[in-house]
Amino acid sequence: MSGLILAVRHYAVMFLLLVICLVVYVTLLYVTTPNERLTQRLGPSTFAAVDLPDQLSSTSESNDNMSIIVHVIWFFPPRTELRFHHALALMAVQRYARPRKILFWYDAASTPPVGRWWLLARYSGVHVLPVPYRRPKSVFNQTVSVIEHQSDVARIAIIERYGGLYIDLDVILVRPLNSLFRFDVVLGAETGDLLGSGFILARRPGAEFIRRWRRSYADKFDDTNWNHHACRVPMMLADLYPNLVHVEWYSIHQPNWFDRQWLYTDGLLWDWSRNFAVHLWIRTHPKNVIYDPVSIRRLNTTTGEIFRHIYYGDTRLLDSFNLTFQDLQPSLASSKLLHEPGADSQSIRDHTVDRST
Repeated sequence: MSGLILAVRHYAVMFLLLVICLVVYVTLLYVTTPNERLTQRLGPSTFAAVDLPDQLSSTSESNDNMSIIVHVIWFFPPRTELRFHHALALMAVQRYARPRKILFWYDAASTPPVGRWWLLARYSGVHVLPVPYRRPKSVFNQTVSVIEHQSDVARIAIIERYGGLYIDLDVILVRPLNSLFRFDVVLGAETGDLLGSGFILARRPGAEFIRRWRRSYADKFDDTNWNHHACRVPMMLADLYPNLVHVEWYSIHQPNWFDRQWLYTDGLLWDWSRNFAVHLWIRTHPKNVIYDPVSIRRLNTTTGEIFRHIYYGDTRLLDSFNLTFQDLQPSLASSKLLHEPGADSQSIRDHTVDRST
């Protein structure tokens, strides 16, 4: 009889484990599959405004330093892994923009990112909400085939509809944006002729500058011209309507594309202490350099400094010997400081390591 009881208990335990595994599998399948009803409501093929459900955002709200929405676009194949610098960009924007949410707009025909750095971002206090979006294939009845131009079309449509801050995932915020929130629209200059589109700040939905920028795509959009509508046109508009936009000339996209060697050359260190953000131009970095929590500790480059600043809260070169698990964890010191009432740019600078040492 005792043998029968043990056998029954054994099979009962096995059945329970099977049920638990099935529940976990169904749960994961549900949370990682795009909501079809939501997908159908998002992502116009032209510049018609997306219809984000009311529970995600309200177009009547302004985006100030207490309520900003951040937007990120992810137009990659299914199950593409988030990279380390992507995770740091999300951590930095959470720390220095303090958004009420980060809307992570991913291609509705694809999936959100996967991998260990996606988990790092999600579980390190980043308030990210993946939202499916149908990747635009045309703009004002003109075909858009280049994926970077599709992203340009989408980001301007989203910013016009919702306001907030758009960032590319190789643009790293390095200090609070508080002083920029008094402007209706903020863009950073790359050169005297180009405004970058990797950082777009609009305090409110429907900003006139963004509307004019969007409408410019109706005028002879050329999918073969790399940056005309994304960078040259907004500078032309800024010259015509300087009251509609504030240009940060040196604090967002500097070093620019032409000075990008300052980002990844050993010992060539750019002074970014006055920057609000640094554009990494990551696709130009040496392919043999791997960025992760271990490698950045001894990386004597501007990018190494910035990554340590975000991940460890320290710009200095760090010891890589006798590392413990705790040594490799993201620092929460700067994040906690920024969430204290009244924390501002000056208080952050007071807690920043002297970069001359």
